Amino acid sequence: MMPDSDLKKIVGLIENAVGTSLGDVEQATALDQLPMDSLDLFTVIGELEEATSRKMSDEDMEGIKTLGDIKKFFFGD
Repeated sequence: MMPDSDLKKIVGLIENAVGTSLGDVEQATALDQLPMDSLDLFTVIGELEEATSRKMSDEDMEGIKTLGDIKKFFFGD
């Protein structure tokens, strides 16, 4: 289930970074359940920072546990 375009954008960036489809994911999907490492995550965060002009601090990064957390930080609720 992927209900919104912001989540689709995030999933698309992750899929590009890891080179594989994530399949059926949702906002509650934990990042540690996805086939990516920390370098992939930093790549995705960097692309989102460029796209949204928002910068994620190390402290913010520590609070990111799910796809929904990424969406909320960069795009709001």
